[in-house]
Amino acid sequence: MNCTIKRTITTISIAAFFLLASAAAFSQPMQEGEGPGGMRGRRGDRIMDRLTEELGLSPEQQQQLKEQKKANNEEMKRIHEQLRDKRGALHEQLQKPVTDEAKVNKIVSEMKALQSEQIDQRINSFLGMKEILTPEQFEKFISLKDDAKERWRKKRDRGRKNPRERFHRGF
Repeated sequence: MNCTIKRTITTISIAAFFLLASAAAFSQPMQEGEGPGGMRGRRGDRIMDRLTEELGLSPEQQQQLKEQKKANNEEMKRIHEQLRDKRGALHEQLQKPVTDEAKVNKIVSEMKALQSEQIDQRINSFLGMKEILTPEQFEKFISLKDDAKERWRKKRDRGRKNPRERFHRGF
């Protein structure tokens, strides 16, 4: 097989993988006020109430965290919408009888840049929280986060023979 065909097949395979892997994650439309990673409705209020109580947040800190969360959610929603559009464009390109490799590569590059923006936004949000909290509050926050993660893992792994098993057992 010549090198160009191999590269085309590899590029299309990678693009198809990204398309299929992301389809499940974003198959549900977002409702008003929701964003990826955002605190939604009463659940978000309960989380903020718990953090206020557990961390001893001052009213100023509460306000700063709410403002930061709102700005983060708006930015993440913007990125999410652009990624959704790029996935649609990629899907369109891959469905054509003759695939334009240059267009596919351009869309994939744009998607990678958007995913990089998502990571940057998550890091900036985390660092912003770290600036708002005192060192003691931040340490307690990390502990609460780790505890929640462990509870989620136990709940997820309940009933599995091998807790690390994540996929269908029939293979």
